[in-house]
Amino acid sequence: MTLADFRKITTGVKLSDSGSIDFDTFLGDVYDTVVREPFTLEEDEDARMKLEAATSTNKKLLFDKEREGILRRGATMLKQDHKNNRFVLVKDISTIRPMFENTWSADLAVFSVVLDETEDAIVADLCLQGFMHAIRISGHFGIHDVRNAFVSSLSKFTQVLPTKEIKQKNINCIRELLNLAIHDGDCLRDSWSYVLDCISKIDHMRVLGLGDLTDSEYFQSEAGAMNQGQ
Repeated sequence: MTLADFRKITTGVKLSDSGSIDFDTFLGDVYDTVVREPFTLEEDEDARMKLEAATSTNKKLLFDKEREGILRRGATMLKQDHKNNRFVLVKDISTIRPMFENTWSADLAVFSVVLDETEDAIVADLCLQGFMHAIRISGHFGIHDVRNAFVSSLSKFTQVLPTKEIKQKNINCIRELLNLAIHDGDCLRDSWSYVLDCISKIDHMRVLGLGDLTDSEYFQSEAGAMNQGQ
């Protein structure tokens, strides 16, 4: 379709604010944009990409084309956002809950995977901060299942087991879990079991390190002494 054809099919179209806009120039800009970036359905675009990938031997060229398109669209969006520099301050915290309910699962996945794989202290600390904020938010709004999920995941990173090596990030997880119990214990509710389990394991490791009797050994020795006395 030529520009002349495009003008013919748009004959009779009027803009609500046509007084301040040159309609012919506007149509020309729209036509140029459509020619440069044709409208396509998402499924048609996916089919086209799969076909090209199947028939083309140069996948790098396809990748470069896709990257250029993403960069071009991103630059356009940034320019549009730059025109609107208003900042809206929202003081109503009730808006946090629906946003958190839609993002918590992705947050938990990111924090858990990155904290497990990273050896960077700064990255690990950021993940820990994410855990703590998520636990406080879910506790404040009474989203109990989500709070339990975050506390349970955080407790697993304490690595309080005699058979596993404890790294600095695991020690930081223990510290944050105990700080959570001390300063934000009211929001834990039934998640306290994870904190108590961690404390119990820490004490068990302390006993093993000192060579003292464990709880089971202590009660067995007490029972044996009582039997002998009888």
